[in-house]
Amino acid sequence: SSSSSSSSHLLNEEQETNDVNLEIPGLEVKLTPYQCESVAWMINQERHPIGWPSYFWSQHQTQDGSLFWLDAQTKHIRLKQPKPSFGGFLCEEMGLGKTVETISLVIANPRPGFNELRQPLLSPELIPPSYNEHNLISSSPTIILENI
Repeated sequence: SSSSSSSSHLLNEEQETNDVNLEIPGLEVKLTPYQCESVAWMINQERHPIGWPSYFWSQHQTQDGSLFWLDAQTKHIRLKQPKPSFGGFLCEEMGLGKTVETISLVIANPRPGFNELRQPLLSPELIPPSYNEHNLISSSPTIILENI
């Protein structure tokens, strides 16, 4: 049997953390090497054809050319490709920059068709006095970024 290869990756498994350098257009913060590695990994996960099931299911081929998928841990076999499923957990210590990593991911890998569907968050007459020249709107619980 032969395993299928995964899609192209931004980060090769052989690369060391210090070798990763991502340039995220529009991001003014310089990411540290470990943050670059985390963002590259997350982008690869989002762009993988079937997402996280690829960690469990591997594609194989019988002698007659039929394809099947095998979960090596449970020994389950499927004749159809597992359904795509995306998402995950970013688990790092406090203070290491999970927020900037997540913002980098959103900027670097926007939802397909996002720019075409995008609508302004607020109409001009509803913009509060706290609006400033940096396109930030202050609110009690959060900051809303516009025009990213």
